[in-house]
Amino acid sequence: MSEIENTPYERLKALQHEIQLERGRKPPIKDLIVLASQNDPFYAGTERQRAMAEWFAGVFGQTTGVH
Repeated sequence: MSEIENTPYERLKALQHEIQLERGRKPPIKDLIVLASQNDPFYAGTERQRAMAEWFAGVFGQTTGVH
């Protein structure tokens, strides 16, 4: 599976870093998202979510074929 770059999660972490450079402190992620972290689309792409997606793709590909 190809490496996914620039996920919403990575962009959010970059924004968090930019704010830290500007203001001198890193804001908590919960201050940068609207929904709970497991529901917010801008928090998508964490390592855990990517691992789960790869697992699903493997199971799906084995049972129904790769599309």
